[in-house]
Amino acid sequence: MLTQYEQESFFDKDRINYDSYGKLKHPNLAEQLRPYIVDCSRQIDARDTAINIAEVCKVGELQDELVNLALNSSESITLRVSAASAIASIGDEQARVN
Repeated sequence: MLTQYEQESFFDKDRINYDSYGKLKHPNLAEQLRPYIVDCSRQIDARDTAINIAEVCKVGELQDELVNLALNSSESITLRVSAASAIASIGDEQARVN
């Protein structure tokens, strides 16, 4: 799905699939999502979707990456807000303080 976003052949602007993202949870999900969250050269919609998947699937292993993204003023405000929302939802106390 993220590859399709990068190729601009799939869009979910209205977040219709948001509630279904929980079905994507598996033990290696953090490793699949991490490149989309940290790599600013990736397509913005793919990155935003990766953040949303991390939030819905409660992938706590990505909280440091999400904090860094939320605090990075050179990133898109859309991504920063999504990352901050994910941290508010799934981050531990230390991550939320940052």
